Amino acid sequence: MLLLLVVLPTLAQDISTSGTVKDSNGNPLVGVVVSSEDGTKKGLTDIEGRFTVSSNVGDRSFIFSLLGYKDVKEKLKDKIWAIFK
Repeated sequence: MLLLLVVLPTLAQDISTSGTVKDSNGNPLVGVVVSSEDGTKKGLTDIEGRFTVSSNVGDRSFIFSLLGYKDVKEKLKDKIWAIFK
């Protein structure tokens, strides 16, 4: 399953990162857990695949978890392509 994640960070003391998780057909994925690398900040995708996660300025990676798949760790960029296996 291929995911397209559009991440839009806002620069501040804390960063609010938001995006959308979709499958390879462009359909939103519901229930994907998105967490900061240290696991202290988490978000969950809604019915439209959207999420928002507050994280520390130093966080450079996020972990995407979906039931039945291995977790995927990706570095923070404008766009992230991740594959759940």
